[in-house]
Amino acid sequence: MLNFKTLSSEARQAIDATLATKGPYKGRIARKAPRATTLAYAARQALLMRINPFKVSIGGIMFMDEQQKLIYAEITKWLTTQPDRELNALDKDRSELETLGVW
Repeated sequence: MLNFKTLSSEARQAIDATLATKGPYKGRIARKAPRATTLAYAARQALLMRINPFKVSIGGIMFMDEQQKLIYAEITKWLTTQPDRELNALDKDRSELETLGVW
């Protein structure tokens, strides 16, 4: 189980905002990215960089503001302490590729 206790409340809210809340992707990274000016966008980029780097927007990372960069760095550091199996389950494509044995 993912341990959110070490994250700031801002980072936790940003992660919550990037996860789907209903439908077949509930609890996973939403298919549609949040607006590029939000902290949720920074959280999404940090999660994807660790889980499925093929989906990361390099331009989006380059043009983040200072607050987004702080959230991105905090979440990136936090991700190193979390179990791979549970992180990979947050992305449907990554989960399916692992099931097929191609990742």
